[in-house]
Amino acid sequence: MTATSILEGFLARPVIPLHINGQATFSADGATMPVSYPATGAVTAVVARATVADAEAAVAAAHVAQTTGPWSHMNARERSRLLESLGNRLADHAEDFAALEVRQTGKTITEARGDVSRAVDGLRFYAAAALMNRGETIEVDRHRRAQTIREPIGVVAAIVPWNVPLVLTVSKIAPALAVGNTVVVKPSEMTPLTSLLLADLARDVGFPAGVINVVTGFGDIGRYLTEAPLVDGITFTGSTRTGAQVGAAAAMTHKRLQAELGGKSAHIIFADADIEAAALSAAWGVFYGQGQICSAGSRLLVERSVHDRIVELVAATAKSIVPGDPMDASVRMGSLISRAHRDGVLARVEQALVDGATVAAGGAAAAVTGFDGGAFMQPTVLTGVRPGTAIEQEEVFGPVLSVIPFDTEEEAMSIANGTRYGLASGLWSGDRQRALRMVRRLRSGVVWLDSYNHFDPLVPFGGIKQSGGGTREWSHLALDCFVDIKTVWEVM
Repeated sequence: MTATSILEGFLARPVIPLHINGQATFSADGATMPVSYPATGAVTAVVARATVADAEAAVAAAHVAQTTGPWSHMNARERSRLLESLGNRLADHAEDFAALEVRQTGKTITEARGDVSRAVDGLRFYAAAALMNRGETIEVDRHRRAQTIREPIGVVAAIVPWNVPLVLTVSKIAPALAVGNTVVVKPSEMTPLTSLLLADLARDVGFPAGVINVVTGFGDIGRYLTEAPLVDGITFTGSTRTGAQVGAAAAMTHKRLQAELGGKSAHIIFADADIEAAALSAAWGVFYGQGQICSAGSRLLVERSVHDRIVELVAATAKSIVPGDPMDASVRMGSLISRAHRDGVLARVEQALVDGATVAAGGAAAAVTGFDGGAFMQPTVLTGVRPGTAIEQEEVFGPVLSVIPFDTEEEAMSIANGTRYGLASGLWSGDRQRALRMVRRLRSGVVWLDSYNHFDPLVPFGGIKQSGGGTREWSHLALDCFVDIKTVWEVM
């Protein structure tokens, strides 16, 4: 079977089914839902819409697979080989997955190809990490010693958002599977396609039935998974508001929770930085992914003496980015996820103007020839943004950069730390000692020095404050979210 044919066959189905217990399954009540291409508004595919009964069946299948099925008897090497095989199969069909990601998100094909590459790297990393899930022996004294055993927590529900669906599906299921859990994936209703196709590949490479389940649907499915007695852990990426609801439900039943929530990241530029490089990085720090990235550097804090020059440069970059056909490899900005979301972003820009901001670039919807139904928007730069206003405090999740001047290091630190979020930040300075000093004071889970938006499976990612619960995705640290530690005492 060629790479092209798996995509054609996948999309040719009148209704794309759920994936429950290793089987293609249609919803209990026959309900379906469309998945649209945000660049045109046309329907890409129709998928089954799960009922709570379907989600219950998926959880039950995952529980059986984890406790008594073949998966429960597999050792780390066998799990590693399956994850490696899935990564290799995904790499074989990379172009299929990239095209499918475009067709459900509206992002550019170049960005989607990068997402697939990250997903492949993630699967391969956790294939290796599966072999490193080790306990320890503690020699208490001459007559006693203790051993720790790292055991899977059980069934993990993975609730995946719409902005980077393939990457975030992998970031959640791969570490959970590596240490022996089973998973039930609930993708966003807007972008379920790559999760469903990945489940097909997992079945083909030999994952046992019930190990990976995918149920598509709306909030009722997510709520069920957060409350289900047989679900032992939840890994969630989404808004801070929804994350609070998920956290409350998880706490009621004492579920393990990994949460990566919203952000309002500060990108700080001092006058002694490489101004041209910093301005270019700042622009792409927010315009990458159409600004629909939780770590987007949406607040640009600039030392006043170089403020006007930085504004000139980032505005010029914004004006040079022309939204267009997402499947054209020369296009650098695609569509936002929907017209409704785009209009919401524009409404926030309008409110910013009421609050005293000025548009230096963009600020409006974008028209793309041949894509009249698309959710395109001009990359936008706002100046005159005052700390404490809505545009400076709240996550916009769109291609909007707010530029704020500062005079002192203390003022920059106060503004940077002055929101409820604490996901990421960026810092540009020619003074290494100042940079390192500020790194320690910035209240964020990630800091990029003289750069922005670097990601790798080897490196932990996550936030503090209302950007997350202190847990981390990626790296070996993610494994800790999905294991219980059993202590065994031995008297000698």
